[in-house]
Amino acid sequence: MNAPTELITRRAPLAATSWNADARTLEATFSTGADVERFDARGAFVERLSLDQDWTAFIGAPVLNAHRRDDLNDVLGSVQKAWTVGGNREARAVIKLSRRADVEAVVQDILDGHLRGVSVGYIVSDWKETTESGRRVKTATRWSPVELSIVPIPADRQATIRGETMPAPTCLLYTLTLPTT
Repeated sequence: MNAPTELITRRAPLAATSWNADARTLEATFSTGADVERFDARGAFVERLSLDQDWTAFIGAPVLNAHRRDDLNDVLGSVQKAWTVGGNREARAVIKLSRRADVEAVVQDILDGHLRGVSVGYIVSDWKETTESGRRVKTATRWSPVELSIVPIPADRQATIRGETMPAPTCLLYTLTLPTT
């Protein structure tokens, strides 16, 4: 078991069709456990996230502006609810955005389709390492999401804000791209 020492993030796009103006909420798929290319001291590997998690501690986590966490104004809202669907194939969250005037520009850019990316920041507590087709695969079997961010560049093509019905010293970024609506 690895001690949680670094914050890791994954990005996924969003769409404004789940926007509830009265409640100021959006529903997002923040992970599909998709493979992400990573690098560590041993070289390249494929990272996967196990979505068989207890999301209780994620409730109330901040929704940040592009993983910024140095200023109170970087907080755009909070996570209201989180769960998995499809036999743990997709992790979803309801996020609530602040009523602050400075957040209105972000809301409008989401509604206009200019901002579609969501990224989850997390700490890994336990890894399972395997080899597939000669490639090293590390699956985060226990990980704790600590924040969601609205980001300009998405990566996981299957993660999205729902409709109505690279390495850094302390952080690894994952980008997930989803189809636009």
